[in-house]
Amino acid sequence: MARDVAQCDFLADETYFHLLLLACNSVNWFKRPCLPPEFHNATLQTLHQRVLLLPAHLVRAGSRPRLDLPANSPREAAWQHDLRAVHQLGLQSMRFHAAFRFQ
Repeated sequence: MARDVAQCDFLADETYFHLLLLACNSVNWFKRPCLPPEFHNATLQTLHQRVLLLPAHLVRAGSRPRLDLPANSPREAAWQHDLRAVHQLGLQSMRFHAAFRFQ
């Protein structure tokens, strides 16, 4: 994610830093209501390694893709917590909810 910042274009640099700040704030906003408490202070790299990085199988059921995630993994509880929290916040459509299955 590192990028050399051009020191000759102030507007481009300012825009870049505002986008980085927005990305960091978005991740922090997501962590509080959607992740289990043990991940509230986690870094982005930790979230990537412990929550997002897992084997999965993309299956097309009819015309809808579905992501089959491994069941009984240490990360399943975190994913289930995330999906319930997103559903409670009203940020999730039924199509998104049906797209995940633990096997």
